Amino acid sequence: MLTYNNGNCQQNGSTGVIDVPSGQNVIYQGASALSQFNVGFSTCPFASGNCPVNSPNGTPMNVGQPTGSAVGNTYSYTGLTINNQTCTNGGQMGVRIKPGP
Repeated sequence: MLTYNNGNCQQNGSTGVIDVPSGQNVIYQGASALSQFNVGFSTCPFASGNCPVNSPNGTPMNVGQPTGSAVGNTYSYTGLTINNQTCTNGGQMGVRIKPGP
C-alpha cells in the first residue's frame, strides 16, 4: 500500500524496508485513488521479472512471488514516484524477502 505525503512516502505505513514472505504474491497499490506509481529496483526480486513496478493509471499491480534466490536478501528501491511526484525517501524503502509462511 503506497501513500504520498509531500515527498515523504510510505508503504504499508512504513518509511523503511518491509518484510515479504517468499511464498506470497506481492501486490503494489495505492492507499487511495492514484493516477500513477513507479517503483524501481536495481535487481528484480520477483519471479515474474516485473520490474520496475509501473502502473501509469494507478491500478494495483500483482508482481507475483519473489524468486527462491531472493530469500534472505533486501532489495532497496532505486526510485519511487507516486502521482508523478518523486518520493524523497524512496531509496530508504524496499522489501526484505523472508522464508515462506
